Order: sequence, then C-alpha cells, then structure tokens
Amino acid sequence: MTVRKRVAIIGAGVQGLAAARTLVALGYEVRIFERLDAVGGTWHRKKSYPGLASHGPMRNILYPDFPAPAGFDENKPFAREDFADYLDRYARRFGLLELVSFETDVTDIRYRPDESARPVTVAARKVTSGATIEHECDFVVYTTFTTVGFVPRFEGEETYRGRIVHSSDLNDDILNDSLRRGDRILVLGGNKSAADIVSYLESRSYKNYLWVFRRNTWGFDFEKIASGSLTVRLGFYIYFKLFQSRRLRPLAAAAFLPLRLFGHFLSPFPESHPLAIGFNGAIWKREQIDVLRRSRVHRGEIARIDGQQVLLATRGAPDGQEPVRETFDLIVCGTSFVQTKDAPVVLVDSNGERSLDQQKSAFLFRSMVHPAAPRIVFWNAAISPGRITISAYLLSLWFHRHFSLVDEGRLKPEAMIAEIESDKEMLRVRGHADYDVWKTFQKAQGSFIERNATLTLKDLDLLDTKTRMILLSASPIALKDIYLAKLAKMRG
Repeated sequence: MTVRKRVAIIGAGVQGLAAARTLVALGYEVRIFERLDAVGGTWHRKKSYPGLASHGPMRNILYPDFPAPAGFDENKPFAREDFADYLDRYARRFGLLELVSFETDVTDIRYRPDESARPVTVAARKVTSGATIEHECDFVVYTTFTTVGFVPRFEGEETYRGRIVHSSDLNDDILNDSLRRGDRILVLGGNKSAADIVSYLESRSYKNYLWVFRRNTWGFDFEKIASGSLTVRLGFYIYFKLFQSRRLRPLAAAAFLPLRLFGHFLSPFPESHPLAIGFNGAIWKREQIDVLRRSRVHRGEIARIDGQQVLLATRGAPDGQEPVRETFDLIVCGTSFVQTKDAPVVLVDSNGERSLDQQKSAFLFRSMVHPAAPRIVFWNAAISPGRITISAYLLSLWFHRHFSLVDEGRLKPEAMIAEIESDKEMLRVRGHADYDVWKTFQKAQGSFIERNATLTLKDLDLLDTKTRMILLSASPIALKDIYLAKLAKMRG
C-alpha cells in the first residue's frame, strides 16, 4: 500500500487554504496550523482594522473554482467581513476546517535531511492551554509572512501613557473602546491602511483624530484601471514596463505625469507628493479621496513623545521652529510590515544541529526554497501582483511538482544554487544589490515576480498566451478550467 505524503501548512489565510485545497486533491495528508481561532489570516477580525476592504474589485480575488456569493457586485471591493465569510465558506466547501489546528502556534521546524521517512518535525504549542504538539511530516508550506506590523521607535516612547498599535492589530475591540471613551487618536502614515482608518473614523462621524504623514500616496483610479476595461489595464501594463527598464528609469517620474493629468492616478493631497516620488501601487476610489480631503491632517512626523503629549514636527518648517504639541490617547501606525520567522528552522544531521541561515546573504531558490532545506517552502513569492488567488493556485500546483522532484532526488542543491547565482547577477545588473529575499515590499521584488512567473509557468507547461492573458486581466474564474485540467493530469 502506498503511504500518503504528509504536508504541514503554517497559516490558514488565503494562501494556506489554497495550498490545502490543491494538495488534498493531489492525495497528500494535510494538516494546517493556525494561531488564530478561525481561518482568514490577515482578514481575520483580530488581525485587521475596521473598514478594511480589498484594494481591487471582488472578482480579482475570488478563488478560481469558488464563485462570489449570490447577490454580490463583483466590480466592488470585498469588505473585510464579507471576504472572511467567503474564506470560511471556501474552507467548508472543500472540507478544510477539520484539517486545521486552531489557536496553535508553531514554535520551530526541525529538518533531518539524512532521514527518508517523515524527515521534518513541526513543533507547536496550543495558545490557550500551553500544551505542546509534535507533528512529523514530509514537507512544510510556510505561508505566514508579513504578519507583524512595523512600529517605528519614537524618542521618549517609554514615557507614553497611551497606547501604540500597528494598523494590523487595530481590531474592532480596541478601536470601538477608544471611540466610546472619546479618545484622541493619532493616525500615522501616508499609505492605504492609514487612509482606510481615517475614512472609517469619518464614516462614524468621529472627529477627535489627527492624520499625520510626511508624504501621501499616489495610486490607481479604481474605476479607470483596477475595475476598468482589459484594454486600459493592458495599456498601463505596457506603459509601466517600458519605464521600469533601467535605461528609462530616470524618466519614470516624468512618464507618470500624463497619467496623473488624465486622472488615471489619484492622490488625496497631490501637493504633498512631489513628481520625483512616482507610484507605489495603491488603489483609490474617488469617493474616498473626497472624504480624505476633508479630513484633519498634519504634514510632518512624530518628533518625540513626552508623557501623554506627542510633539509633531512640521514638514518644510524652517530650522528651529518648535514642534506642535498635542495630547493623544491612541497612536495607530499605518506603516509597513516586517517579515516574520517566528518558527526557526533547525537542521539536524551527523554534524549536529544548526539554524537555517535566514540572513540577507542567504538567497532562496525561486524566492521560496533554501537549498539546505528543500522540503520546506517559504511562501515568499507571487506570480502576479494583486492576483493573490491566481498566484496561490498556480504556486500550489508548483509545490506538488517541487515536492515530487525532491522526493525522487531529481532536484539537486547545485541546480538551485546555480539559479540563485543567476538571480544575484540579475540584481547586480538592474542595480538592486541591496535586495533581501527575506523581506517584502522592496523595489526589486517586481523583477522576481516577473522572473518567477515565467519560470513557474514554464515548469507547469502553462507558458502560453491564454494563461498570461488571465494573469494580466486578473480574472481568477477564467483560470478554473486550466487549473482543474492540470490538477487532473497531476493526479494521473
């Protein structure tokens, strides 16, 4: 009797559920570890702020084989509560809930490369009881990156008598308690999450806040590009790729000017954002822009904290000007994320134990696999930016191919290292020598997304015009037949 290969998936968010659905269908024995009490990942109410919605239209983030709920307008964004419910129904539809160990925190992963049977052990701890678990398996899919918000350090923060939270930790309970008390709230940051929180406060007619940012974010017009025609999106893609080249990169800022003039790019405060800054991928709806332009803002940054008072420097102020002093009870940092490696990987062999190198110099094969631990996939890649479910389904198929090659001894470390060296050379040529594969949201990631997309589709024999058009059109439902056919072929 054939022994089923066993896969541990860390994280029950969008990616983890897609991987589980695919790998179960391919005959794997799957167990999912999730530290929260329900599926959803960053869309879980405990890990997201009120008012969160998808940046693009709902149709862009549906799973290929699981349509939108009846009565929903697929051209509108997915609200947090609706998307979390959609993910829960998806998990129930494919029988994934019984595979999840909820409220279970993975503490470390031990890999014994010299063993052939179940060479990986996942150690975990129950959040509520503290009970420990050890799960032996053949492979690991580690999906839980970008889950820890980056909170800047402030001079004098140790004296602060209020509360400082990242936007990803601003759940309903924290914010609603603050609103009931009438707390003075400072929202810090010029990106989309900070803007969403300000919009939510305005929707509640709550005025006891101040939005502080140095520069505001330019982004797509939702109606014209994100939810617009395929022709417009293809035209923008070509335009963007043209000026992304190293030769034309110095002209990129000027190249975006016509797009701003014709309304394809929007910003709540255009005057705060000089031409040289360019574009960072946000998506704006015009009605939100109107709300934000009426909001209470301070262009500057936190200079220091003194007890309950926050001293705010003003952008462009002359040297020597005193900071503005205001009292705040809650500071919400709508800032970026840092990648987590909460569960360290330990290699165990005849030479003893050593931690897997996860430093900047340790590049990953396809941005996901360390040559020293090929049975562990760090989900740190995408095939198409903004197409999370399309990427998740295609990469899940690739995981099966990768696991099969590793299991059969057909993927050698030397081959992975050779491709990694090629990646390094690409970065050198393109001027991104400081790239750190373990971190997200870097300019060089676009290079890896494009490269990984081509190589992954080639590995899956899907490097064809039809599949590429699906990626460009951001239409997950259009991928359904291709995905199911490839799934059936892999099952044999």
